[in-house]
Amino acid sequence: MLTQYFPHLWREMSAAGRRAFPWDMLRGFSFGVVISSAQAFSLLIAIEYFDSSETQKALIASAASIGLLISLFYTSWAPMLRKSTFAAALPFFLTALALAACAISMQSLTFAVCATLGGACAALSSPLLTGIYQANYRASVRGQVYGLTVVLSSLSSVLAGKFGGAWLDAGMEHFRLLYCVLAGFGLLAGAAILRLPSTNIRPSAEANPFLSFKVVWENPAFGYVLFAWFVFGFANLMLNPQRIEFITNARYGIQLNPERVMLVIIVVTELTRLVMIPVWARLFDRFNFIYLRMILNCCFLASHAIYFLVPGFLSLVVGAMFLGSGFGGGAVAWQLWVTKFAPEEQTAKYMAVHTCLCGLRGILAPFLGYFLLNHISMPATVCLALATILASIFMMIPIRHMGERRKA
Repeated sequence: MLTQYFPHLWREMSAAGRRAFPWDMLRGFSFGVVISSAQAFSLLIAIEYFDSSETQKALIASAASIGLLISLFYTSWAPMLRKSTFAAALPFFLTALALAACAISMQSLTFAVCATLGGACAALSSPLLTGIYQANYRASVRGQVYGLTVVLSSLSSVLAGKFGGAWLDAGMEHFRLLYCVLAGFGLLAGAAILRLPSTNIRPSAEANPFLSFKVVWENPAFGYVLFAWFVFGFANLMLNPQRIEFITNARYGIQLNPERVMLVIIVVTELTRLVMIPVWARLFDRFNFIYLRMILNCCFLASHAIYFLVPGFLSLVVGAMFLGSGFGGGAVAWQLWVTKFAPEEQTAKYMAVHTCLCGLRGILAPFLGYFLLNHISMPATVCLALATILASIFMMIPIRHMGERRKA
């Protein structure tokens, strides 16, 4: 099967896609190692080593979202850097610098700030990378190629989670050497992006970042999907940071050691993601996108319900598996869905609007999640989030016929 699939995929690629593919695989592998540090390792170290405050933990949990929020500004001003690949690679070099600073941090606040900067910079490039994908890969293979890079990201995240968790299990103070290794992979990810086929970024791109939002009312279908996605994402991001808190904080009655925490949070989740990504990527290229998004939301709904509301270690594993499946399809859909609606020359602009709103909800949601936990019970917080996710699924039903559209 694989002996037929890969030659077929290679034949379907353009010349630019074939040049990009090997470096894209290296980028995907390196990115997986780096992204494993952005939240899971950093939150674990903040809780277990630094005994960080709720605000500091929420800040770390919001790191990627902060990057997505300011990606709108970064994308608008990227024409000053001229080359799309250089503009996409620069944030990864900054991520490497921030992770290296984490390794020498001696105080909780310093670590929280550096970890937040590292996670934020890693997310800055998303709109530009989507534009690079639009330029280098044909629509018939775009989802599958990106899916392969996410497979490598998941594989490297599993390895990083397994070995990193075992390393920290021997002593939380060992995180310093771990973060030096993670910084090295950040440099490698940036170098791989520099090797991708590049295009000049049009100087005519909007200088005022907020003018990018006009695509929301110029393309109402795009705007409606954005709104429904915002509702889902807000509820989902309220609970994601709590997954670590739930199994490490004594107040919830579950205190797993670092190795088992990484087993549930990274290894099980990423292995399931690894298995499911090729399936979701193929469906993305061939299936109605709206139906696909609804099914993915159901995966997240099942994940949170089982993980938080069903007692026992097995429920944690099953919940992590559903989350991994949702992440597998969500990774492809999240990065490439705007190509279904955006004109090619406006792909980065559409994506920047999407990532900005993702960042906004990602910053607010963890703080709201921690606020609710301090005022109502964990089950009540989970049930509120589940009801919101269910509402987002029903919101997609009126526009289900628009899922076949390729362009605005």
